[in-house]
Amino acid sequence: EIGNLSSLEFLNLRFNFNLFGTVPTEIGNLTNLKTILVDQGRLTGTIPTEVGNMLMLKRFVISKTSLLSGTIPTEIGRCSMLETVVLAETSVRGNLPAELSQLSNLMYLDLSDSTVSGTIAPAFFSLTNLTGFDVTRTFMGGA
Repeated sequence: EIGNLSSLEFLNLRFNFNLFGTVPTEIGNLTNLKTILVDQGRLTGTIPTEVGNMLMLKRFVISKTSLLSGTIPTEIGRCSMLETVVLAETSVRGNLPAELSQLSNLMYLDLSDSTVSGTIAPAFFSLTNLTGFDVTRTFMGGA
């Protein structure tokens, strides 16, 4: 199982059209993972809360996976090294978690073409390193 790859730092599953199923909760065991790239797969289910255990994570990209749903787990706020979060072209929904405002290293957040909704918490505007924020074709509103 993927959770046994405890030394893994880079996981690239982009353009793997045979990738399907749920994101395993064991992904949280990949505590040395710095980059996860999943693009154009057929993932279903939700982003597991265990993603919050990946404290070394810098790039979290899951896109063009329209069957992935649920909300952005609040536990992602524990990943203080995160610089890039992309959940574009997914069915991720709900409010933008206030915990994202704890990611002081965050430079790029792309939630475009998802069903994320609600208002942007004022604390989010304290992310001084943020250089890119894309909520094109979402249901986000102002603070």
